[in-house]
Amino acid sequence: MENSQLDQLNTYWMQQVTAWKASGLPQTTFCKKHDLIYHRFIYWKLKFEGTSQSSPSVTQGSEFVKVLPGGFGFQQASGLTINFPNGMTVDGLSDTNFDLVCQLIKRLS
Repeated sequence: MENSQLDQLNTYWMQQVTAWKASGLPQTTFCKKHDLIYHRFIYWKLKFEGTSQSSPSVTQGSEFVKVLPGGFGFQQASGLTINFPNGMTVDGLSDTNFDLVCQLIKRLS
């Protein structure tokens, strides 16, 4: 890819990321509203922000929550636990029930 094309891409995506920040919308909503491919938006957003964070975290406007193993002093279930922003928790996630969990998350979103 030529430098001018790369510069144009950088400019375009910088404008999109700046517009998203100013909008106050969740990332997925902004992408749908502006016909942007979500994973491309995230790629460029991370590229501009840098990926120097020491650990993954939930970013402003993100509709995702951190997945943690175990459960904060409660009886620990085997596998992973997902804690949703509304307080709902799904315990016991593993590779044996991954497809079922994906279907559940799709239904909930």
